[in-house]
Amino acid sequence: MMNIVSSEKFNYWFINENVIMFQRKNRLNFLNGDVLKIASNTVNTWQKERKHKEVVRDTVQGKIAEDMFEDLILLLQSEYDIRYLSYDNFRNDHFKKHAPIDGILYESSNTIMDSGIAKILKDVSSNEYGRISTETREFLNKNKLYTVEIKSSRVPDKDYEEIDLDNFKNKEQQLNIIEKLRKRDFLTYPRYTRLLGMKVHNFTEYCEYVKRKIVEFSDLECEELESTIISKEIEIKSDIYTRIFMDWNNTESVIGYLTGYALKEDFFETPRVINMFRRGKSENALYFVCPIRKTRGVEEIVCDDRLWCHLQKKLE
Repeated sequence: MMNIVSSEKFNYWFINENVIMFQRKNRLNFLNGDVLKIASNTVNTWQKERKHKEVVRDTVQGKIAEDMFEDLILLLQSEYDIRYLSYDNFRNDHFKKHAPIDGILYESSNTIMDSGIAKILKDVSSNEYGRISTETREFLNKNKLYTVEIKSSRVPDKDYEEIDLDNFKNKEQQLNIIEKLRKRDFLTYPRYTRLLGMKVHNFTEYCEYVKRKIVEFSDLECEELESTIISKEIEIKSDIYTRIFMDWNNTESVIGYLTGYALKEDFFETPRVINMFRRGKSENALYFVCPIRKTRGVEEIVCDDRLWCHLQKKLE
């Protein structure tokens, strides 16, 4: 399948089960007060030496990625009753705290939406770090108010190798980039440590660390230890994960590649913990990963039977 569609904000190239989203740089206007507020309250978790200009640049990229996702759901919802609400559209902390989620995916007919938002805001206001409780996450999930995390990343330089940049817009070159990106992973942080990437190298070592450090796990062994840790990890995860790879340099447009999405359970079918070492940036960062190639195409997100088992098309 190959189809190009435009909305008021972005252009979309649907190619097989992937989406390329793009818009001319001179038509984007994201460097506003909200972006600057977010940047000023951003903590340099890994990149301690990151300058304010770089923080703003990364924040702008993240906001564009979120806007691309939100606009895409609007485009896909024509046949379904699925909506997306960005956290920034209902937050009330004046952008002073870290956002616990990027948004909520839900059915337009869901009558619990206001209650879900109220619970989120109550948690954020009472938590120093703006986190939401496991009880709230459980409430949201049970009521089909699915929390979404949208990670933005620049297309890695390595993925441009063997790409003919002089013919960057060519379909075959774009398919080559997509093929490389689909070999990468979705990412989420472990619950019990993010800082042991130099010492913890796999899921077994992570479980051993948790057993040593957390009393409630000290008497557990092998499969019971692993299954209990997985259960605890899932409790605090967002329901849906996406990763939009951004290209800023090869055309007059900002480009976003969205090649799939993962549910939180997908990370733990075969749990894998890695360290993505980058000198001066994330030497100690630890992640759970889910291979993008094993996930569903993004167009399925509005009709995924794992999320919307009772969903019916409007036209039916």
